[in-house]
Amino acid sequence: MTNRGKLNDTLAAMFSNIKYRNDYLFYAHMIGQCSIKIEEMKAPAGVAFNIDHYDLYINPELFDKYTLPERLFILKHEMMHILYDHVGRQEERIHLPWNYATDCAINQQANPDHLPENCVTPKTLGKMMDQKIPSNQSSEHYYDLIKQHVDEKQKEKQEEYEQSKENGDADPSDAPPELLDNHEKWQESTGDGDLQKDMTKKMIEKSQEETVKR
Repeated sequence: MTNRGKLNDTLAAMFSNIKYRNDYLFYAHMIGQCSIKIEEMKAPAGVAFNIDHYDLYINPELFDKYTLPERLFILKHEMMHILYDHVGRQEERIHLPWNYATDCAINQQANPDHLPENCVTPKTLGKMMDQKIPSNQSSEHYYDLIKQHVDEKQKEKQEEYEQSKENGDADPSDAPPELLDNHEKWQESTGDGDLQKDMTKKMIEKSQEETVKR
């Protein structure tokens, strides 16, 4: 797959659209330091550390289905995973609960008008878990809550929803919250952990410098 779809237009909006650049320019400069890979996968986007740089993966078939504001946030979302070192902070944590936890933490930093429907937030996570989930907590905090709950209860809810879909009476609001990106790419990360942290620090510093210049 080589078609970049609407990616170039989305990046152009991050750099030059007056309506969006204040919120997204810094993240555009971070993307400029990534190697962009066009690839088929189960999500519109994903990131991985590759020896001495980050790869940003885009699946145009899914990415292009979102509105421009939603695409802007999807790209910001990926850079926030880098910014907050979610790959490195996973450590021995179970992959899927950590995915939900990190998404819950960073999706709260979206402009609500730019957040795709049914993404992971305290509200959608709380509905999935049948409990009130606090706002503005760390990924680790959300992970602990999810880990206590997830196994059998989530499996039951997923099975119930799939059955209702087959019966033709599924309520879309009952769907499990969706992950915006392909966290499986995290598991493809290669390279020294200390080098990754150093590269991330330099990447952030350069993006800050370039943003101030504009």
